[in-house]
Amino acid sequence: MLFFPRLLAVVLLLSTSLLTGCGSKPVVVTDEESGELVELSKGQELQVKLPSNPTTGYSWGLTENADQILSTSGKSFFTQDTSGEGQVGVGGIETWVFDAAEPGETTLRFEYRQPFEKGALPVKVIRYQIKVS
Repeated sequence: MLFFPRLLAVVLLLSTSLLTGCGSKPVVVTDEESGELVELSKGQELQVKLPSNPTTGYSWGLTENADQILSTSGKSFFTQDTSGEGQVGVGGIETWVFDAAEPGETTLRFEYRQPFEKGALPVKVIRYQIKVS
């Protein structure tokens, strides 16, 4: 008798997760798309993948974003280039993940700099115009 209620609960859970936007693929942008318009649907994931080498002291910082339109944990993660596996000082990709929370338009702006160098200009600036509908 307990089998049917458990089966029903699993089916309902799976159907709910499929209907809540899990089916839309994430949009991935790199530094090559800097300056371009990125269009997202509400609930869609945006991944920003930027070349980085933290062993040099440089890292990407998010300097502009409207949090009510794109939500993020504010943290990024680094993936080392596998061609230099086991080597010291190898670069890779720094990835930032956002969720399109509300319809609207905003700008994402990233600066590549050494955060401990106060007042120093960034080495590189990346911008994306974001439109969520």
